[in-house]
Amino acid sequence: MKSRSYIFLLITILLLNYGCTEIIEVNTQDFENILVINANITDKNTKHEITLTRTYEAGSTNLNETGASVFVIDNLDNLFQFIEETSGNYISNEPFNVIQGRSYQLNVTTKDGNQYYSDFVAPIANAKIEDLRAEFSVDELGNEGVAIKIDGYDPENKAKYFRFEYEETYLIESAIVSYSKLNIISENPPEVEIITESIQNTLCYNTLFSNEILTISTEQEVESRFTNYQLKFISKNDFRIRNRYSLLVHQYVQSREANSFYSTLKDFASSDNLLSQTQPGFITGNIKSKNSAEKVIGFFEVSTVNSKRIFFNYDDVIPPGARANYPFDCTPLKFTPNEIGDMINLLKTNNYVFTSFNYVGSVYSIVNRPCIDCTVLGVKEKPEFWID
Repeated sequence: MKSRSYIFLLITILLLNYGCTEIIEVNTQDFENILVINANITDKNTKHEITLTRTYEAGSTNLNETGASVFVIDNLDNLFQFIEETSGNYISNEPFNVIQGRSYQLNVTTKDGNQYYSDFVAPIANAKIEDLRAEFSVDELGNEGVAIKIDGYDPENKAKYFRFEYEETYLIESAIVSYSKLNIISENPPEVEIITESIQNTLCYNTLFSNEILTISTEQEVESRFTNYQLKFISKNDFRIRNRYSLLVHQYVQSREANSFYSTLKDFASSDNLLSQTQPGFITGNIKSKNSAEKVIGFFEVSTVNSKRIFFNYDDVIPPGARANYPFDCTPLKFTPNEIGDMINLLKTNNYVFTSFNYVGSVYSIVNRPCIDCTVLGVKEKPEFWID
């Protein structure tokens, strides 16, 4: 029975760290309320973030741990205080970065007085990203698409374990452009008017974050170098690469212990393991409770980070003749003047928008809103980093 409870505890970590959305029903008869800590500080000079939540039973909502005291201390007794900015999210009150040769410890005291602390952890090494590229590829199922690959190298041969996260941003171009708008004058009797509209929501952007655990080791290699590691495969039919696409990757150099922790999570994330009746016991991180009998989930990671961004257009990678799908059916629905009432009813749902009026035959056309209004799928504001 205990093993099934641990499955759910693991799913909680995956939800916290990687945004997994699959719901798996498990037996929670032996449910335990355990603090979950997600903490990673790096050599990037920034305000770092630490999140605290609680495990929660199936069917209940996520429980953020509020009102805690959180700080990081180094081996020279420098203290970095974290302030709760939003529920369960603690941000360092000043920017800072980890320094080679120093070690760092996380300390958490919850509002009920329970205290937790990590081992002292030091950054291992720094490794550069040698190349990040997008290539035309065919996956193991025969699907054509784009493979995004990365090469990395540590000339000092100290970095042996790597973890990756990425942010993907893509341009959205509305499938249909219309400069007309329909105003509903009356519903009974049904009456409308067509006006010209100059402001259009035709170009938008959307950003998504990686939701998988990506790790690699060069421990068995002669040098700290890896090549052709595939971060992501995107089908040629995927809407995200229909126009212009960008990916920003963050490469973290990990310790052996951090890599082992994340690799264990990755193994558990497979469907076979999650449904197994022979799960191992509690996943041990490097965070402990001062009450030795109390469990805590999480790993305090101290790492170096390197980042790199690429851009590409669909035609830069995919051979001519293909075109990624638009995610909505943009076939117009047509209405005659005698059917204006039916058209008004659909427009009032806000799921459809007027697109045109054909004076030959007096036909009104409406389409699914996302076909014209890209703000359904993204935001109009162009990101500062975006290059057309």
